[in-house]
Amino acid sequence: MKILDLGCGENKIKRKDAIVIGADIEPKKGVDIVHDLNKFPYPFKDNEFDEIICFDILEHLRDIPSVTKEIHRIGRKGAMVKIQAPHFSSPYTSMDPTHLRGFSIFSLDCFCKNKKIIPHNINWELFLIKKRKIIFPKLTRVLGFIISFLANKFPLRYEQYFAFLFQAENIYLELEIIK
Repeated sequence: MKILDLGCGENKIKRKDAIVIGADIEPKKGVDIVHDLNKFPYPFKDNEFDEIICFDILEHLRDIPSVTKEIHRIGRKGAMVKIQAPHFSSPYTSMDPTHLRGFSIFSLDCFCKNKKIIPHNINWELFLIKKRKIIFPKLTRVLGFIISFLANKFPLRYEQYFAFLFQAENIYLELEIIK
C-alpha cells in the first residue's frame, strides 16, 4: 500500500502497513518531496497512490478544482482520500493569515458523483463520498453531544441557521476515487 500525505509538514503520518510519502512546500523533517502544491502537475505518476491524506492543507491552496483533478490523477481507482479542513464557522479559519478559505461540509460535493448540493459552475464526478462529518471543539463535543448529533444528521440546516451560534472546528471527509 502506498500513501501520500499532502502538506505533511513535520507531522507525516506513520503507518507500519504502508509506504508513506510526505509532500510539502518546505524541506522539513518527514518531508520526502518538496513541492509547492499550488503548482501543477504534482511530481507523481498517474494512479500511484492507494490513499491520499489532506489534513489541514486545502485551506492554504489557491485552486481547489485543480487540486482535486491532481488528486484524482495520482490516486488509483478505489483509492481513499481523507480530508480535514477548517469549517467556515471556525475562528481558526480567519485567525491564520495563510488560510485562504474555510469549508462547508458540502464544499467538495461538486467533485462527487453522490453529491447532496449541486453548485452552479462545476459538476464533476471524480469521487464518491464515503464519510462526512462536522467536527466540533472538544468542549462542545463533551457538553454538546446533541448539537454534534443534530448538526451531522441535518448538516444543511445546521450550516444555514446555526453554524455561527454553535461554531464547528473542522470538516472531515473520506472520498473514494472513481475512474
